Amino acid sequence: MTMLENLYNGNINPCELERLSERKDYKTATACVSETQCELENTLTEIQQNLFEKYIKEWDMMSLIVEEEIFREGFALAMSIKEEVTDMNDALTSKNLDGNPSTLTIPEAAELLRVSPNHLYYVIEKDKSFPVLQLGRRKLIPRDELKEWIKKNSCRD
Repeated sequence: MTMLENLYNGNINPCELERLSERKDYKTATACVSETQCELENTLTEIQQNLFEKYIKEWDMMSLIVEEEIFREGFALAMSIKEEVTDMNDALTSKNLDGNPSTLTIPEAAELLRVSPNHLYYVIEKDKSFPVLQLGRRKLIPRDELKEWIKKNSCRD
């Protein structure tokens, strides 16, 4: 299962501290807080100890609420990103009415144009009107826009 599927299916608990508890700075801070809490409790009167215990309980509850909200926000962001990526992938892999992909890879477009992929890269770099869709380092050629570019750049007398 992917991370998003695990998140969606509830297989990941937002309060898991496995990675956090492995950090040296977290261990040091936890030990310091625990030691300080013990020292403080030993100096408090019974009424102060009751108030302090109530404070600790409410602080823990507040921390849990914050952790849950951060998890919800992160999950919503992850789902939004997943939806955008899925939509983009669907658009890139969708088929035209003629059953062909709506976008072409550089080698596919080069084969269609009967040039080498290196020559197509050269054309893309030099001719800013050449239709290219840049996704990170990946370049795709929209099929319909390529047909229009060919029509516009044909040398017919």
